Amino acid sequence: MDNFLKIASCLMTVILLTTQLLLASPYRGQMVDDTLKGRQIKTYETLIYKGSLVLNAIGRYETNSAAILINGKIQKIVDFFPIQVDLCDGDVLEIQLKRGSPAFYMYLTDIKGRIKIESQESSFLIDSGINYIVKAQRSAQNADD
Repeated sequence: MDNFLKIASCLMTVILLTTQLLLASPYRGQMVDDTLKGRQIKTYETLIYKGSLVLNAIGRYETNSAAILINGKIQKIVDFFPIQVDLCDGDVLEIQLKRGSPAFYMYLTDIKGRIKIESQESSFLIDSGINYIVKAQRSAQNADD
């Protein structure tokens, strides 16, 4: 049994090294081409799409009365506007306003990076409690990268 495990581990190591060398060779395109389920992933390509939103406020905003929530977790307390929020594909952006704070409007100033938002609105009423803003999605212009 001891000899069997030694032979099996050596064989698995040889297979691993051979596969890695073939993936680094010019034959990689033939090995990873999947025409039935999609396209070939390029060596520099990532499946995570990142970007940022720049948000600004209209109306009376009290300093430190709002918190930025990404996927339900507090990321930062807003001191002043405009504020830049970094997002990935699939992240949900929400704003939590303290009770008793005056309501204000927030609007989207700029979108940077490889994401887009699902909302057609560019301004949002921020009232006491948690307010849903947008969900980040993969940018359509970069879908064929």
